[in-house]
Amino acid sequence: MADDLEEEWWLEDKQLDDNAEGLETTNGIKLKKKKDVKKKKKQDDIKSKKTQKIKSKSLTKNENSSINSTKPKLKRKAEDIDFEDDEDKSEKKPVKKKKNIRKRKKISEELLTNKPVPGKAEDFISIIKKTYEGKLSTVEWDELEINDKHFLECNEVIDVSAVQYFEKILPTWRKLIKASDMVTGSPLLLVITSSGARAVELNREIKKFKGKKCQCAKLFAKHFKIQDQQKFLKTKICHIGVGTPQRIQKLIELGCLKLNNLVAIVIDWNWRDIKFKRLVDIPEIKKYLLELFKDSLSAHVQSSACKIGLL
Repeated sequence: MADDLEEEWWLEDKQLDDNAEGLETTNGIKLKKKKDVKKKKKQDDIKSKKTQKIKSKSLTKNENSSINSTKPKLKRKAEDIDFEDDEDKSEKKPVKKKKNIRKRKKISEELLTNKPVPGKAEDFISIIKKTYEGKLSTVEWDELEINDKHFLECNEVIDVSAVQYFEKILPTWRKLIKASDMVTGSPLLLVITSSGARAVELNREIKKFKGKKCQCAKLFAKHFKIQDQQKFLKTKICHIGVGTPQRIQKLIELGCLKLNNLVAIVIDWNWRDIKFKRLVDIPEIKKYLLELFKDSLSAHVQSSACKIGLL
């Protein structure tokens, strides 16, 4: 039977096996290629979708901006505008309040509205009570307390000159100068002013009242050293002393200025300075005046015939 076969049979079987193996390998490679292609397609689809989304967003923004730019800007009336946003902003930011600046009146305006009234004994007594009543012991207050009996006739009219007032309260002035036994540093009349400039001015005004024989001691700090004033009071007789309360108090404490012969104390009460202030309206001078009266003058006024006058 083997002779009948035209070709060798075992060779045919080998060829079949080889063909089968070749088909299997080729099929495996083809399947892998197909899978890789599908993955690439998926990735490409995802990338394309993302790019499309980004492009669509950018297009919409550009379209909106172009639409807004093409629209005409309309001016709204003040009635149509809502002020709610502005109110919110104002609440956040603190608003600066304007200061209430008080306009000062001129002196001429004050004189028209508030006409100056001449000072009275009651005015000086009330100031002493307000400052010292209740703050001193009963003994000290009794020594300080004064009444209308301790006052001369006050100046009832502001326009009256100083000479007229002094002649009114001291009609026998020239007799006093001649008759009295004068001692150095002990005047007959003490005039208290608000400043040195006012003391000089007042001293000039009362030249007619003083007379030729009258000597005046200048008791203020302006242009005068306290040592020079001490020498003057120790060596010379003075009939009138004109000065400020602070310097007068210092000279009394030093023992140069004596009050033994003092007949009258005149306070320059009604005179007003450039700022329309009296002697009592200036806090420092008011303080020194009250200290002078409490420490030195009140005891002499109560124990002697010396009286107070308000010019």
